[in-house]
Formats: sequence, C-alpha cells, structure tokens
Amino acid sequence: MPVGQEERPAAVLEEKPDPQVDCGTVRVSRTVTKGEIHLAFDPGKSGGIAIRTVDGFKSTVRAVPIPDGETELSEFIRQQRDRARENGLNISAVVEKVGGFVKGVASPGSSMFRFGRSTGVIIGALCALRIPFREIPPQAWQKNAGTGTALKLNRTQWKRKLKEIAQQRYPSLKVTLSTADALLMLDSV
Repeated sequence: MPVGQEERPAAVLEEKPDPQVDCGTVRVSRTVTKGEIHLAFDPGKSGGIAIRTVDGFKSTVRAVPIPDGETELSEFIRQQRDRARENGLNISAVVEKVGGFVKGVASPGSSMFRFGRSTGVIIGALCALRIPFREIPPQAWQKNAGTGTALKLNRTQWKRKLKEIAQQRYPSLKVTLSTADALLMLDSV
C-alpha cells in the first residue's frame, strides 16, 4: 500500500438510489454501484482534503493540503471525478460550512474574503462536474466525530487537539494541521 494511505474494511454497499443533490439548476442523481469516492473539504488557505475510496470490500483513506490556486484546486476535483468514472465508482463530497466568526470572534474581512473565494471555487467545481455534495457546519461534524468541544481552549490548542484525534484514528497517515479537520469531517459523515 502506498505511504500516506490507510486501508480499512469497507461496509457492505446496498443497491439503492441516493437522494438527489441540488447544484443550483443542475440536478444530480446517483445510484450505488460497486463503490464510492467520498471527498471532505476543509476550505481555506491552510485547509485540506480527505479522500476515502471504497472499492468492493476495501476502503482506502488519504489526505492532502488544499492545492494552491483555483485552477489547481478545480483540476484536483476533476481528477477525482475522472478516477471515479474510470473505476465505476460513485463520487460525492462534503464541504465545511463556515461563517465569518471563529469561536464568536469576527475574522478580518480580507481573510474571510479569501476563505469565501476558496469555498466558492470548491462548490463551483463540484457543481460544474456534477458531483453531489452537502455542506456541514463545524459544530455538526465535530459532534458526529466525537471530538468534544473547544471550551477553555484557544484556537491553536483546539487545532492541535483535533490533529491528535485524527492521528489516533489514522496512525499510518501523516496527519497535519492542514488535513486533520478534513479527515475528521470524513469520519463524521
């Protein structure tokens, strides 16, 4: 197995249609085939992408930092879609939905603009490539992933705690501060 990937037994997939996902005016339906590629996006300059590939009874997880630049990010998403098509797999995604506040503190406008732009590129590429997705707020994926809360922790301490949890869940991966949230988000959906 390549370095930076972790293999786990996959759940048995059922032959049934999933609900449709609305990408603006594009309606996308999907039916479970022999497996799936699931992407989890933690947008932003220092964010990451977690990728779970389920093929038959084998599940592989890997994580990468968000690519630099809109073109590179869109191209990465297209490559994942193409890989799914070539292997007869469904593909879907989850994108972290975040507002302009972090733990009740307003973020600078320029940083929120960059964050919003990155999120827009991700959602735009997913829609253009007809990849079903849903947005999930941090509180929801953190609750689903069982991470606890950030009470009494500053932002740096909280991010380190999330990284430690992700590293425990994926011991064969090199989890970074950039990829930890995406891995935990992938675990929570």
